[in-house]
Amino acid sequence: MRSIRRTVLVVALALRASISLASPPYTVTVPATGVTVTSDQNRDNLRALSNLFTPVVTSFSFFLPHGTSAPGTCAVGQAWMDTDATTGCRMLLCESADTWVAQCATGGGGGGSGTVTSVTCGTGLTGGAITTSGTCAADFGTASGKIAQGNDSRLSDSRTPTSHATSHKSGGGDSINLDELAAPTDVTTLNATTSAHGLLKKLDNNSAHFMNGQGNWATPAGGGGGAWTPQTSATGTLYAEWYADQGAYTDAGSTLATNNQTVRQWNDQSGNSHNLSQATSGKRPTFKTNQQNGLATFQYDASDDCLTLASVPLGSFTVGMTFYGASGSGVLIEQSAVADSNPGFYIYTGGTPAVEINRGGTKTARDWLTNWGSTYLEWHTIVMQYGASGKFRDLQLWVDGTWQTMAANATYGANDPGAATVTDTLNVGCRNNGAGQVIDGQIGDIVLFSAATSFEDATRLGNYLAKRRDTKGGVGD
Repeated sequence: MRSIRRTVLVVALALRASISLASPPYTVTVPATGVTVTSDQNRDNLRALSNLFTPVVTSFSFFLPHGTSAPGTCAVGQAWMDTDATTGCRMLLCESADTWVAQCATGGGGGGSGTVTSVTCGTGLTGGAITTSGTCAADFGTASGKIAQGNDSRLSDSRTPTSHATSHKSGGGDSINLDELAAPTDVTTLNATTSAHGLLKKLDNNSAHFMNGQGNWATPAGGGGGAWTPQTSATGTLYAEWYADQGAYTDAGSTLATNNQTVRQWNDQSGNSHNLSQATSGKRPTFKTNQQNGLATFQYDASDDCLTLASVPLGSFTVGMTFYGASGSGVLIEQSAVADSNPGFYIYTGGTPAVEINRGGTKTARDWLTNWGSTYLEWHTIVMQYGASGKFRDLQLWVDGTWQTMAANATYGANDPGAATVTDTLNVGCRNNGAGQVIDGQIGDIVLFSAATSFEDATRLGNYLAKRRDTKGGVGD
């Protein structure tokens, strides 16, 4: 009863009505309308009071408390309008004591920054701009701006790694020791040279050899073939050194030949890279191991085997070689296709062995008085020298350490071909790239000086080659 009386009083005061609250029934009079409401039961009081609003309250409005910042304290249920906040998020409710929470248009509980009207599917997605409804889907592919799938081959282990050499250097985060690397392949690019540090050249399996200052295996002074070597010669210009037990390859310089394989390339051991070769597989000599003095040799077939080197320049020269004649005749070595009719030279081992020099159409020739018909099936050492000390008609020849007494050729013996340099192809064991005069036998070693040595160094060359192959005798023996 007491609470009803308080409610009637408050409403009446709000309506500026007169009221009698002495005891029920209660009476409220509204001056604006002259209406008097009387209720004699408690439950009717409220119904009667509500009727008073009908003729009086036709509309009303109210304003939230507002300002540029909410009060520092608040009670649960209070509201505040923050006039400086973003449109759509200005309504604040006190959800717990002294805690205001923005009520944004995207939903209650705070967060957000307004209504979303459009979504754009960016790089790597399909769907474009979505303003009502749609789907952003992954755009797979290999072009720029596409997404790679998990099974994309570009993500496999074979993908080229990014550069990271710095981390593998000494002191880097992932440095590598030499003993952790795999064994190197048979390449020469890592060898030391006269201009750069590097690794050791491949061993030549010759216990008498040591590496010289040019990075080549050679016999040192006082060992093997004696104190003198082609590398230490004080006269002449060393052009090439070819040793059958060194640098014989089945291909263009990568795979060393083994027993009974054919030789495509014979590498120069002087350091000058004057390598002999044969491009035609059927015209290659055969590599034979454990031959004269335990060293390898090249077997020629007396048919078309030949090794050649293009553009060899020779004016004066000295050449020495070791060989084995099985039978018949042939050209041991020749510069030009046919030196009989072209500038060049040859050494011929037929029934009447001969040598010839041709310079610009002027030729000189010598026939050996010794007939080799009785000396086949033996190893021989031969040294030929032309133009020593400027005596171009003074052609010298040594065989097995013996200087050869030669008869002047009846036609060309008195001629002096002169000092002109001839540049032409060098043929070894044959004539004109195997077109004819192929030897039936073996070749061991060849050393060529492109400017003639002295008489003394020519004899030393013969001695060096003879001792290396243990032939019948060195020059001067």
